[in-house]
Amino acid sequence: MKSRSTNSLEMSNSDRKRSLDTDVIQRLCSETSTVDPIREAFLKRLQTFDVFNWSGKPIDPPQCAKYGWEIAEKDVLKCSACRNYLSVELPPLSERENYNQACKQLKSHLVSKHSKFCLYVINPIPDRVYEISHPTKTELFTCIVKESSSFDQLSVNFKFTELKEVEEVFDWLVEKSKLTTADKTSYIFALTGWTYVKENQLARCDYCNRKWLLEKFTRGDEIDGEECSFVDPLSQHQCWCAWRNLEKGWHVQLEQLQLMRNSFDSPKKTRLDTSSYASLIDGMRNVRQLLNGKN
Repeated sequence: MKSRSTNSLEMSNSDRKRSLDTDVIQRLCSETSTVDPIREAFLKRLQTFDVFNWSGKPIDPPQCAKYGWEIAEKDVLKCSACRNYLSVELPPLSERENYNQACKQLKSHLVSKHSKFCLYVINPIPDRVYEISHPTKTELFTCIVKESSSFDQLSVNFKFTELKEVEEVFDWLVEKSKLTTADKTSYIFALTGWTYVKENQLARCDYCNRKWLLEKFTRGDEIDGEECSFVDPLSQHQCWCAWRNLEKGWHVQLEQLQLMRNSFDSPKKTRLDTSSYASLIDGMRNVRQLLNGKN
């Protein structure tokens, strides 16, 4: 009896330890961040640029942020690592020669004006960091449906080149998910790189930091008896925003959804259809006859 109770106690302790180990592993897994700190730091620097402190410059903000620079004040950049400052004030356009020379120097200064052992000189960040971080193929469907459901019911007259293709994919999503036809506007916003700030009724791009008010679109198609003008959600991004890039921007998600739709909708093919099977049988019969003739 004593041996049995001892064994029972040992098993109980073992089970308790296994349960504790499992809890620790689950807690560690849940606390493990999938966020790329290098990309997050890049986006933080990028969001210091806006139309008020950076306009008329020959270099786009992503290039500055890539090399570690952020806005300190108008016409002054500061490196987030070595803390060096860089003046980006340019001569007036009327002084064409001086202006062109200053533009060339500014491009080279993005690298040369760091301290000697600055992180961004020794180990520049890779190109992938300043590209759009798209969901994986397995995550895309869920992400688009979730983001499309986060907007309020909006009514917007969209107009852009790929609108028909975008609407065709949306019709398929309505069939395959919880989305309804009322979510089409929200879906187009989500697909083209916009998130919704509900409390302020704003559309915001987390890359170029562009914000625009959507309040008028929540009140219907007409305001003061006039129809709303057409909206191109892509042109609302800053001209340098990565979402506007056809090869690596919003179009990547559209193409992935189109491939997903085509793979779902294409009929399952058997290894051989009837005509192919009949041709194979006829071919085997002819070969058999030839072989029998030789015998």
